[in-house]
Amino acid sequence: MEKEVSGCLRPLDLRRDFEGLSKLIETAFAEDFQRVGVQFQEELKAIRRLVPWVLLLGRFSRFFRELIGGYVWEDQGQIVGSVMVQPQGLERRKWYIGAVATHPEYRRKGIARRLMEAAIEHIRKRGGELALLFVRADNVPAYQLYLGLGFVHFDSTTQLRLDGVPDVEFKQAKGLYTSADGTG
Repeated sequence: MEKEVSGCLRPLDLRRDFEGLSKLIETAFAEDFQRVGVQFQEELKAIRRLVPWVLLLGRFSRFFRELIGGYVWEDQGQIVGSVMVQPQGLERRKWYIGAVATHPEYRRKGIARRLMEAAIEHIRKRGGELALLFVRADNVPAYQLYLGLGFVHFDSTTQLRLDGVPDVEFKQAKGLYTSADGTG
């Protein structure tokens, strides 16, 4: 049985949608904002400064025209879901999917699935052969969605943190380095 969902899917219009997209990302990833804090907000500001240049260059170049593409789910004038797609390299065989976000009040209604299906179709129509995305290991609903769409786990990264960085005494390991005289 289809879940009740209001709104509609439409292509991302970066000029018109940037502010709404920024608000959605801040809301949808509020927990991540607490973790990465100011860094992510600074990245959004940097992107905001680049948008006019990307749009201008897009008038003359297909590469820039497709550099920041994607789809949004809009309900009553508010962006409540998003997905972005970007080609990786000039050949356009490999694509990156990112900013997959759904407003917390709209989750579990199939919006992310519809956005992802649109992104995959977008990539397929442009000759893409490989789509990559990143997902946090503890984001089980998203991970399950991506597996259900045919993605496979192929790489893992773990971030480690060291608070209150202590003084460390450097000790050279034996056999790893050789001095100029060979005694090393």
